[in-house]
Amino acid sequence: MKMATEIPPGIATPDTLETPLGTLRSLDGVPDAETTQRVFDNLDFQRATQAYLSTIQISSMNAMRKGLLSFGPAIYDIHGAALAGDGGKIERCPQSL
Repeated sequence: MKMATEIPPGIATPDTLETPLGTLRSLDGVPDAETTQRVFDNLDFQRATQAYLSTIQISSMNAMRKGLLSFGPAIYDIHGAALAGDGGKIERCPQSL
């Protein structure tokens, strides 16, 4: 069926579109298989990057915690008792006696 109404300029989707991903092709607004794969590959890359960036902070916090625990200031609680990390042995902090 032929449409009788003219399509206003600027509404129609172009058959080819130049993007940073390359040339995206479609027919009547429906992307071809190569374009679909390229767009989904880019989406996968973006989601992987977002997952990495979302977890880098907690990795850094864990490394800082391990560093503090390794040299001592964080092995005592606020009351001067050693945190049970070595077989449950509890000592008093020398500065709190």
